[in-house]
Amino acid sequence: LKRPREWKTFHDRAAMIDALRRHEIDAATSATGNDSGPALLYSRPYVVTKQVFVERRVADTHTGRIAYVGQQTSVQRLRQAYPVLYPLGYADTLSALLAVSQGDADAFVGDLVTAGYTVDHLDLINLTLSGFAPFDEAGYSFAFAADAQGEQLRQRVDCLLYTSDAADDLTRV
Repeated sequence: LKRPREWKTFHDRAAMIDALRRHEIDAATSATGNDSGPALLYSRPYVVTKQVFVERRVADTHTGRIAYVGQQTSVQRLRQAYPVLYPLGYADTLSALLAVSQGDADAFVGDLVTAGYTVDHLDLINLTLSGFAPFDEAGYSFAFAADAQGEQLRQRVDCLLYTSDAADDLTRV
């Protein structure tokens, strides 16, 4: 992008999106398409993801609850796909997966990349990614987001992602 990069962390996604809208940051590196408030601009996805179903390897008592992250998965799609389970929203993937691990929820539905990484890197060995959800969350992707003033930045990111994709394609030949 030919601009200096400065990384900032936030205590939750809502704080990050608020900082983006207040122009305290130029872009967010994970866009979901489900953020409330004024529309954001999204780059091309840089990672393709699918929704997965995660559960305990050995289930004991059933709670009737299915954990999800509110900015990643819609309650309506969960209710349609799993009508006998009660959706229970969490602020982040780790909290949702810990709820499943500890038996506070029967399963988690969320994106493959984040769920797989969290289960693997935090050694949540009592959990397994047992299959794909019967839906993919429309609009959820790993993409860069910018506020409505960031069209030029979005175009530059798209151009770089396109160039990167083309370079990757050439190295696979």
